[in-house]
Amino acid sequence: MLGENAKSQDHLEKLLETLATENGIDIFKPFPFMIEGKVKSVDYHILAPMRTNTDASDHRGNAKTITLKDVPARIIGFFSKNHGGIFTHMGSMTHLHIIVNNGQSGHVDVIALDSKAMVSFPQ
Repeated sequence: MLGENAKSQDHLEKLLETLATENGIDIFKPFPFMIEGKVKSVDYHILAPMRTNTDASDHRGNAKTITLKDVPARIIGFFSKNHGGIFTHMGSMTHLHIIVNNGQSGHVDVIALDSKAMVSFPQ
């Protein structure tokens, strides 16, 4: 369990680092995790079909952003202290995807989680 509300992705990263250490996970090696519970708020995006006149490298230009509040969801993520700009964004230690109970999913941009959200690490 997170144990306290994660007010931002940065805050979530600190909580994950502590929980991983407490659960015997080597935080200096990349690891996956899953979080299930109430999402207080989330902005996530999905890629929309590309317009024929856009550059394929314009990832955000071809995205649709969705905002939700107070929804149950599952977060599938990866944590790494050493892969900024490789599989996490620069300045971030996590890469997060959300699966909402209605079946929608996408890449998390901004998130806040309830303290009772359950965190799972690989065995």
